[in-house]
Amino acid sequence: MSSKMSDSQCPSDNTRQDSLYSRDYDDLDPASHWFALAKAYLDNSLYLFSGMREGSLNRSIYHAKAAAFLFEQSIELFLKAGIVQAGKEIPIHHDLEKLYQQFSNLYPGKRYEFRGSLQEAIHSDPNHPYPEFTRYPANRHGRLFNTPTHFSPDIWHEELCLFSQDYDRIEPLLKERYPVGPR
Repeated sequence: MSSKMSDSQCPSDNTRQDSLYSRDYDDLDPASHWFALAKAYLDNSLYLFSGMREGSLNRSIYHAKAAAFLFEQSIELFLKAGIVQAGKEIPIHHDLEKLYQQFSNLYPGKRYEFRGSLQEAIHSDPNHPYPEFTRYPANRHGRLFNTPTHFSPDIWHEELCLFSQDYDRIEPLLKERYPVGPR
């Protein structure tokens, strides 16, 4: 398995770039932190699938699973962000179907619907259980996932672009429905 990282991505010298700061960290309300991290996971998943699509990153099933995990994590955090925005306790579980049920109860109606294939993304599949399948090569019992698997970087890229648009469209609607008071 070869890596397609360029020398500019992994420089051998001690070249350092400017540090990253979150100057607005203390100014954000709790839900905004959840929304921001959800978008960061989605952006990174999109970046990885774009790289696989363009051939600048390795196109292995393992790289695709890692990119898919970032997307699944973004969905979980976005749903939890909406729940936090509504003033509810942060659920401590990772069950996407239950999170979506709670989210959709708080935000009923077409205006809060995702154009991306959310139902497909959150559906629990016994052969590819969330969150195990994209995070680990084996299930909780130590058995390798022995199911045919394929990823299409083109399809994933298209879906992730829809979710990116969804996040940008839906977040303000959630904040409008449940405004946060002054900090």
